Amino acid sequence: MKAEIFQYLGIPLLAGIITRFSVIFLTSKEFFNRRFLPVFSPLSLVGLLYTIIVLFAYQGHHIIQNIGPVFRVFVPQILYFIIMWFLTFSLIYWLSLREKGGIRVFGYEMAVVQAFTAASNNFVCHLSSLSPG
Repeated sequence: MKAEIFQYLGIPLLAGIITRFSVIFLTSKEFFNRRFLPVFSPLSLVGLLYTIIVLFAYQGHHIIQNIGPVFRVFVPQILYFIIMWFLTFSLIYWLSLREKGGIRVFGYEMAVVQAFTAASNNFVCHLSSLSPG
């Protein structure tokens, strides 16, 4: 499994780092930000979607054969994500309605960022329980 992680995540990450520094070195940071990123940023989303589809397709037979354990992990994590996301978003957004010195301390953007951060913190702990052994 570690080889697949490197293959599908490590190699594209390294390629992205090399591409970024190469383009900036060969042209300029302004060219990179104004010309290169607007063209290639949408491709990164396509690449991420492709990686997710390939990983699930590659492991599809394991998921189907072990559907019980998959749901025992999947359902609580989805519930955790939904509950934590809405609670965090609600709290931070409620705090953003309060003003300090006439200035809003937080805002909608901060509420969304904090909600996704809080909701995703639990996933790393449970991924190790999926691996055999």
